[in-house]
Amino acid sequence: MPDISPVYHALMAVAGQTIIGTRYSLWGVGGALGCLWFIAREHTQAEYRWIAMLGHGKRANMCTDLVIT
Repeated sequence: MPDISPVYHALMAVAGQTIIGTRYSLWGVGGALGCLWFIAREHTQAEYRWIAMLGHGKRANMCTDLVIT
């Protein structure tokens, strides 16, 4: 079954923009918040997938060291 969570996250981002835009007439702020919410949720989902596939089901197994060469 394909992962359709990005579709749900996009719909929620648009809904958030619509609510803020219609209620406060701040469409730009609503769009920015919607984008930030979408990006944050997708980042979290990617972390969950990594933990399930490579972290043996434990968040503590995630590498936290940033190595720049």
